Amino acid sequence: MASTYEQLTGEIDALLESFSAFAVAIDGMKYAGKSTLAAHLSKKYGAPVLHMEDFLLPQSERPDNWEDTPGGGVDFARFREEIYLAWKEKRPIAYSLRNPVTGEDVKRMILPEARMYIVEGTYATHPEIPDFYDLRIFCRVSAEEQVKRANAGEGLSMAELARERAYFATYLTEELSDVVVDEGLILPPLEQ
Repeated sequence: MASTYEQLTGEIDALLESFSAFAVAIDGMKYAGKSTLAAHLSKKYGAPVLHMEDFLLPQSERPDNWEDTPGGGVDFARFREEIYLAWKEKRPIAYSLRNPVTGEDVKRMILPEARMYIVEGTYATHPEIPDFYDLRIFCRVSAEEQVKRANAGEGLSMAELARERAYFATYLTEELSDVVVDEGLILPPLEQ
């Protein structure tokens, strides 16, 4: 059963009462509203957001068979080194944005100190990332709505969809999440 907005924010509020700093993962289906939810929670709680798409392997570094593996295009080693180890060692979190073709560092991102950090994107809870999350959110969308949103945006290839489904099935991504939200989750307006 999908959670309501009140249940979701109740989980976060409980973490705020219990921890001085914590991490939230928002994983799920493409076009299910992960980025929208992350932006909303970021604004509501003043939480920095890391996007999994910032950790895609550049085309020049992807193995020949990367499309055969769920998450095969993600640079999990760099995520572990730049994000997870910094978190574990209580160091400031900083990472490089890289050119998606050449892999050259384009910009250095330094996240502000905060009580809550959000990691957003498909593969955010992949087992290649050590589990340092205190809350795992899964966003789902119906197949019909996913296709509708994909057609309105940049599209969705059948290969991407198959990799995504294999990831969820292989690693029980939705089942192991603490909170599941549907495309119908209504995000109330936040005060300016």
